[in-house]
Amino acid sequence: MNTPPPTFESRLERFIASPAGPFVAGLVPLLIVVLHLWIAWTKVASDGEPTTGLEWGALAFLAAEVWLPSVWAIAVARRPGTRMLVTGGLLLVSVLVGRILLNSDDNDKGFAVFLIPYAAVPTAAILWIAHAASDARQRVASTRAALTGATAAPIGERAAAFVLDGLLMGIVVTALYKNTMGGSDILRLVAAGGIATAYLAVGYATRGQTLGLAAMGIQIRTTDGTATLSWTRSLLRGLLLTTEVGLSAFAFFLPLLLDLALTAKSGHSAIDRLTGSAAFGSPPSGSEAVPALRNPPTQSAPED
Repeated sequence: MNTPPPTFESRLERFIASPAGPFVAGLVPLLIVVLHLWIAWTKVASDGEPTTGLEWGALAFLAAEVWLPSVWAIAVARRPGTRMLVTGGLLLVSVLVGRILLNSDDNDKGFAVFLIPYAAVPTAAILWIAHAASDARQRVASTRAALTGATAAPIGERAAAFVLDGLLMGIVVTALYKNTMGGSDILRLVAAGGIATAYLAVGYATRGQTLGLAAMGIQIRTTDGTATLSWTRSLLRGLLLTTEVGLSAFAFFLPLLLDLALTAKSGHSAIDRLTGSAAFGSPPSGSEAVPALRNPPTQSAPED
């Protein structure tokens, strides 16, 4: 029986689902922006205006600000259809950016390029949280009868919990800044850090969970998984995380990225190691279960 040849749509789906797919698809918005910039620069040259020679040097900046966020947003999507939808959305945003670069007389029109990462990064975060929440629900269901096999929480779920807690703290800190407009910036920064540290420490010491961790079904416990952290360890962990986030805001997110890479490689972050703690994806043996896993069914005998 002859197999019909694959259609263009099926080939495109297979390619976009491949590991190389996001890297190639991420070139689409980059090429569109570069094309519009080339047209704009050609127009400037034809008008007899001198060029600085720095224009093509901006391509490295564009690769960082356009291509990398686009690749991330596309790669986070798991289904080929979703990846193509994200690619199409970024294509539309890049066309809008290109039209602004060509037609606007504003001297700051170059900042329009930032519209692409401003669209790509939140899209990636939303998809990541959605996938992590789905994984958490599936994991909770599958481990309901196997609480003795505690495992390290997946990095995607930990990142999603971090984003959720960050959004919550962002709302609180924004409200603090609006209500203390006359205060010192240093004092407001210290107050914001203190609130974030206290929020984290109380969550770790009482339930082993912040609101973000609870949403993802994750608990922070001692490395052996037998108990929640002491108040001293909880305070230290909260202070270290708040400090890491604060430093990342002034160091191009480098501390967070390095800690993320360490967590992806070993399952434990630098803060986990410094505080003798670990993030468990399911309640460890002998400990109180998270609310979604309380009163589990009786465990069955293990199979040979």
